[in-house]
Amino acid sequence: MTRSQRGYIALLSVLMVGSIAAMTVIILFMTSLNTSFNSADVEEGTVARNLADACAEKGLQLISDQRSTANSCSPAGTPCNITWQVTGQGTCTLQAVYHTGNSGLDTLWRVRATGSGTMNTLTKYVEAEIYRPEPSDATTGSAGIIMNWNECINFSQPITSDCVAE
Repeated sequence: MTRSQRGYIALLSVLMVGSIAAMTVIILFMTSLNTSFNSADVEEGTVARNLADACAEKGLQLISDQRSTANSCSPAGTPCNITWQVTGQGTCTLQAVYHTGNSGLDTLWRVRATGSGTMNTLTKYVEAEIYRPEPSDATTGSAGIIMNWNECINFSQPITSDCVAE
């Protein structure tokens, strides 16, 4: 083997080792970048769900505060879209507080709310069904009993139907 052939083999070896090392660094960088993005999505999703739950709680309070079923903020299934901005966290929207029907003196309600974090990349959808007993002599609404509380895929179903739960 001549001297130039040994130099050529050494040069090729250095290039191959260098390219493998560079490829390893690129793969590790992309993996860490992807992990960072996923971590941000998980945090954003948690904040969005908490905000949606908070808006649904506000809807429960509206149901407890009102005696009349005509005071629903979603007559005929139209959304009420009451929005709250939480500084440094995100936004939640009370989509609907809807009276779905009567059972004797008692009433059934559906609450829909959404939440999204500050990056506004994820939106969480929450639906609650509430049964509210009505004493005959009450002057204000009574506390509601939560029958269902679900995270939904979206609100593509009309308010008169249950959402498609995750």
